[in-house]
Amino acid sequence: MAVEVLQVEVVSLPLAAAAAVPSGERSGSSEGGAQGYRRGREGFSRLACAGVVLSALVWPFPLLAPGGCPVTGDHRLPFAFYGTLRPGGGALERLGITRRVTHLGPCLIGGDLYAVTWHPGLVAGAGEVRGDLFDVPADLVATLDGFEGYRPDDPATSPYLRVARWLLEPAVEAWVYLWRGPTADGVLLPGGDWLDHAGGRPLPADVEV
Repeated sequence: MAVEVLQVEVVSLPLAAAAAVPSGERSGSSEGGAQGYRRGREGFSRLACAGVVLSALVWPFPLLAPGGCPVTGDHRLPFAFYGTLRPGGGALERLGITRRVTHLGPCLIGGDLYAVTWHPGLVAGAGEVRGDLFDVPADLVATLDGFEGYRPDDPATSPYLRVARWLLEPAVEAWVYLWRGPTADGVLLPGGDWLDHAGGRPLPADVEV
C-alpha cells in the first residue's frame, strides 16, 4: 500500500516583516520599550509556531521554530524583575550577566511587595509594584531560577515560583518570580519599590549565586 507523505514548509519570516503583524492577545528596546519588543518578537513567534504546529500534525517529531516557540515551553516571554535583579540592585552584576540581558524599560506589576530579609517577595494583592522588564537568553533561565531558588522539578519546596503574569504596565505577559514563603515577619512596602527601600545598599557578601 502506498503511503503519501504531506510536506509542510515552515517559512522563516524576517523579524522586520513580522514586526508589522499584530501580536494578538499574547505579548511581550525601544520603539516604546516593550511595545516594539511585543510587536516584533511575539508576532514573529506566533507565525513561526503556527507552522511548527501544522508540521507536527503530519510529521510527529520535535521541531523548533526560529526564534523560539511555546509549543514545548514559553521561555521567550520577557522577565519582570522587581527586586535585586533590577538595575542598581546588584544581583545582575553578582551573577555576571549584565551584558547578556537586555533592559526593555520599566514596568508595573500587580501585587504586594514585602521586604523579607535582604531581598523582597512579591505576593498576590491589590497593590502596584515597580519593576523592570528584561529580555533574557534561553540559556540564562536556569541561572535565574537557581538564584531565586526556583526548582521547576520540585516547585513545592521552592521559595519562589516562576509564573507567567500579565503586567499592569506595559500590557504584556512576562515571567515573574512570586514569593511563596511567610510574610508575617516581613515589612510591607506601600510604594512597591524595592530600590527605594534598599537605598543603594549592596547585596550581602554571603549571598550565594
